[in-house]
Amino acid sequence: MKLDNKIALVTGASRGIGKAIAKILCENGAFVYLAARDAEKLSVTAKEINPSGTKTKVIPTNITSNTSVGELFSKIKAEEKSLDIVVNAAGIAPAVAAEDLTYQDWKNVLNTNLNSVFSICQSALEGMKAKGGGKIINIASILGSMASPGLTAYCTSKSGVIMLSKQLAVEWAHYNVNVNAIAPGYISTDMTKSLRNDNTLNQKLLARAPLCRWGKPEDVAKVALFLASDDSDYVTGAVIPVDGGMSASLM
Repeated sequence: MKLDNKIALVTGASRGIGKAIAKILCENGAFVYLAARDAEKLSVTAKEINPSGTKTKVIPTNITSNTSVGELFSKIKAEEKSLDIVVNAAGIAPAVAAEDLTYQDWKNVLNTNLNSVFSICQSALEGMKAKGGGKIINIASILGSMASPGLTAYCTSKSGVIMLSKQLAVEWAHYNVNVNAIAPGYISTDMTKSLRNDNTLNQKLLARAPLCRWGKPEDVAKVALFLASDDSDYVTGAVIPVDGGMSASLM
């Protein structure tokens, strides 16, 4: 299999895109550490994707806490394992108009969506350097390169993820660490449920995507598998849209 003997960490693994990525990495041979705040949901995910429990381990983590992130990597190191693959898939997207956005709300989104990505990437680097390389995959968004009313903090954070991924790709290339971003469009997850339930808005969004459907978490996961595998060894600093053609179309 593509990822035999590889060790992976997936944040945001309890649901949606993160869960789908954890599943496909596990199915392709990787041992996957599952990280998110909700221990119960993580345990459910682990049982779903690897009933035997031999290819996954749950580590509840608050990715916005440097202490919690430090404990996460200490636990991985204590098992004499270092990471080959890191996927930063955790994220939040509260809809608040910019004029009503509190500074605390702003910080919460930036800490979750951007600052945690930097912290986890930096924490993973030591082990990847020792191994002679690794693959880092950051989940951005097409809204990291276009504005959307009510999502000031989210769009800003995802724009930051895109540039951070490019910057680390350039700086860490000599360590043989590939850093890439995936920019999903509108994917059918819990986060977008309210959009799909609004028939008028749902039709407007579908009309903007040439493929005329909502994406599935598995659509993103398949791209993540490519970026995690040896097939992508000459790919770094890329931002790959998975959006049904939405970012390529004006209407």
